[in-house]
This record gives sequence, C-alpha cells and structure tokens, in this order.
Amino acid sequence: MNQSGRSGRLKFFLGILTAIIVLHIIVLILIVNSSGAEKTAVDKKAANLPEPSAKEVKPVEKKPVWRYRKPSKNPYFGKPLNYKGARHGSLNHIVPGDTATAGIIVDMNTRRVLWEKNSNRPVPVASMSKMMTLLLAMEHLEAQPELSLQSPIRVSREVLTVPRSGVIWLDPRETFSYEDLIKCAAIKSANDASFQLALAVSGSEARFVSLMNQKAKALNMNRTTFINSHGLPAQNGNSLSTAHDMVLLGERLLEYPFLMTCCATSSSSIRTGDRKTVFRNSNNLIRRNFRGMEGMKTGFTRKAGFCLTFCVTRDGRRLMGCVTGFSTAKERDTFCENLIEWAFKGCPDTPVKQRVVKSAVRKKVRSRKNIKR
Repeated sequence: MNQSGRSGRLKFFLGILTAIIVLHIIVLILIVNSSGAEKTAVDKKAANLPEPSAKEVKPVEKKPVWRYRKPSKNPYFGKPLNYKGARHGSLNHIVPGDTATAGIIVDMNTRRVLWEKNSNRPVPVASMSKMMTLLLAMEHLEAQPELSLQSPIRVSREVLTVPRSGVIWLDPRETFSYEDLIKCAAIKSANDASFQLALAVSGSEARFVSLMNQKAKALNMNRTTFINSHGLPAQNGNSLSTAHDMVLLGERLLEYPFLMTCCATSSSSIRTGDRKTVFRNSNNLIRRNFRGMEGMKTGFTRKAGFCLTFCVTRDGRRLMGCVTGFSTAKERDTFCENLIEWAFKGCPDTPVKQRVVKSAVRKKVRSRKNIKR
C-alpha cells in the first residue's frame, strides 16, 4: 500500500473517532441540561408550595358508625365519682325510711356524690346483675354486623335448668328475636330470657360470666363479682356488687337508646294470638309515671332484699342512684321517691317528712275551701 492510501485510511478513522467524541459530548450536554431543568422546577415548586407538615400527611381517621350505641357527650362520662361534700350514713333524720343496707345518689352532670351509705361495700345485687347481661348483649350486636335486633334465636334446652321463678316460660320449641329477649330481661326481669341471651352471646353461661367479670374490671367495678347472668342465688353464692359500681354500670346503659326505651316501658308483650304474653315493668316508679324516671333495674332475693338502680332526669339534670336491702318493695319505692325529691331540691337539712306534711295540709285546706264554695 502506497503512502497516499495509508494517509486516506488514517483520515477516515480519525473522522469516525472525532464523530464519536462529538456525539458523546452532545449527549453529556443534553443530560446536564435536563437534570438542571428538573432541579429548577423542583426549586420553584419548593419555593411556592412548602412541604406539608407531619400533621397534614397523617391519614384521616374514620369515625366508627354505630348502629345501636349513641356515645355520651357528657365530658365527665366514665370519670371517677367525686365524694367531696357528700353526706354519709343514714338519712333517716332527713329522708324517713332509710333502712337501706347500702345506697348512693349521684349528680351525673358533675359526678358529685350527694349521699352515700356503705356505697363501696359488696352486697348481693340480685336481678340488677341483668344490667351487665343487657349491656353485653347490646355490645355483641354492635360488634357483629351480620346480627341485628331482629335476628332469630332458637331457645336452648339448657334454659329449662333455670329455676322456674321470675321467668317468661321460654320453650325449646320456640324462636325469638334479640329484641324480644332483651325486652323480657329489661322490662319483665325474666331470668330465662337473660340466660338465653348469655347463650346467644357466648355459647355457654360459664363463658358469658367470664365476660361479665372482665367487663366489670374494664369499667373499674373493682368490688363486683358476677356468678351468673340473671342474679339468682346459686350453690357458689350470690352475685356481689356495690352501689357505687352499679352506678358506673348504669351509666353505660345510657349509651344504648333501645335499652333505655325498654327500661322506661311500662308494659310490653311477646308471642301472638292466643299465646300472647303480656308483662309489666318490675319498676313501680315507671308504672306510676314518677316525674323524670328513665328506669334502670330492680332486684330481689332474700339476701339482697328489695333493690333498685334508678336514673332520673329533670330540666337537663340527671341523677343516678342505687339502693339495696329493703324489706318490702313499697319501703324501697317510697324512700327512693323522697330521696330523689330531696336531691333535686338541693339536699336541704329540712326533713322531707315535714315538707310532705305541709304539702298535704295545704291540699286539705284547698279542698275545704272548694267545698264551702
């Protein structure tokens, strides 16, 4: 190969090499310009829109949708009861008929205890135990979307083991709704209905009683022990609680409007046709339309005496109380009526008996005047 051929080939390769180098330089320039443009855009965005704070990027929590529960709006709900300034011991010198073993009355708007007597002493509470049964039944319905108040419950043969007193005579051949069984337990205080609710919720009463006691601890009912779902005495004793603890429990029932409707119902029924069963509320103060009475639960056994957990609201002020150990239902009811009136009037030192007598005298005078006319 001559000199001119070699020189031409060298020029050719140099040309290709130069082209490759130029091409690489162009690519590098494009890459640098592109990254610079992106950085400028980001800088502009950062200058105009500051990065959101940690609070702003938190996901929004969805509020639970309740079917049966209506959460309390009371800012004091669930707080400890305030005993400061409370009257202690027997009220016989002010409110006659105070033969209660234990009792309490609380202003639920402030949680101030107005009066208490052995309110932290564990005593038999009889059918007031059903308040916990009813609460757990409603919580069970709330937690199971597939269930409702209309869901059917087939009566179990185990119900026949419940002592046949204070019952609605449930039959294993029957089927009832949750609504019917809750009404029977809350209004009639039916022991067999409470037992059947326990089976429907947990499958066995033993498991249900365990749930009852777990819930009691969660509610700070620290001196409460349940032994069954209905409150009747058993071989292993009685369900025990305190007046203080029953108020804490009663407060939770207020969050379930259906339960409170039952508690305030004078009479109701189950079954239809010739087999229709009508029953009345075991709370006489409901049947007498005592002013502001929202209900709650009665109880009676020989050891517990006549008991009542009650709730009354007047002009936006709510009082809740519990009394146990009365010899008769009449004595219990009379004392509760006078106790409630005394509390709403500001807990005066003037004996309630004198106020009642004065009122009665005025009525007699008015009636005489009307006769003369």
